[in-house]
Amino acid sequence: MVRHHTSRLAGPWPYFVFVFVWTWLFWGAAALSRRDMGELPVPILVAVGGLGPALGGIGLTWLNGGCEACAGYWRRVVDLRRVGGGWLAITLLWVPALTLVSAMLATWIEGRGAPFAANLAPRFEGNLLSLLPFLGLTLFFGPLPEELGWRGYVLDPLQARYGVRMGALVLGVLWTVWHAPLFFVVGSYQNGLAVGSAGFWWYMVDKAMQSMVMAWIMGHTERSTLTAILFHLMVNFCGEALVLMPLAEGIQIGVWAIATGVMMWLM
Repeated sequence: MVRHHTSRLAGPWPYFVFVFVWTWLFWGAAALSRRDMGELPVPILVAVGGLGPALGGIGLTWLNGGCEACAGYWRRVVDLRRVGGGWLAITLLWVPALTLVSAMLATWIEGRGAPFAANLAPRFEGNLLSLLPFLGLTLFFGPLPEELGWRGYVLDPLQARYGVRMGALVLGVLWTVWHAPLFFVVGSYQNGLAVGSAGFWWYMVDKAMQSMVMAWIMGHTERSTLTAILFHLMVNFCGEALVLMPLAEGIQIGVWAIATGVMMWLM
């Protein structure tokens, strides 16, 4: 086999250097503009910055392995046969199931009131087809470009260096830090979180737990990047569709922690 002269880029850290520099350059410019997410060029800067993980994953796969590595890379993205029905169900239902359990526990504790608000129902009631463009936007602005890099590329070298659990945890922490500039972009989801609120702290810990769960699923699906994309999509969709009340949101953190702990024990 011919050894590529760029093989020194195969480790995780060249990837992180590229992704952080690329993304923070554009997101930093968006934050410094002090314009709202609805004002140009902010949404363009945010969208281009969000391509960093995908560009890093695709580019470094080709640089380190050539066409053969790229073929394998894309098979992991599109091959549904790797997944199987049971693991596909876990991928799609993990987030809504834990959200529902949290809501039910909140209702049982309080004994009254709705534990969440159906945020999307008024917008799509009576026309479910209009939900498809929303799902498409949710997919292409987050799950797809991010997971082509995070789980599609850099998770493997992280786990090879630090082990299955620690590699997934390191990725979860760095994934959270990567989002930091968005807290200063007016109108972004992150900017809307009140520092110190339950929502803020949930955001600080949920990426690590999501990272552990996605690594667990990928470990049982021949490293299927598709499962990570779909899982990430369900996280974002459920977050938009259902706004949990404070008690239910607090319970959700505990439910996620317990479920993730069990999953880590099974890894």
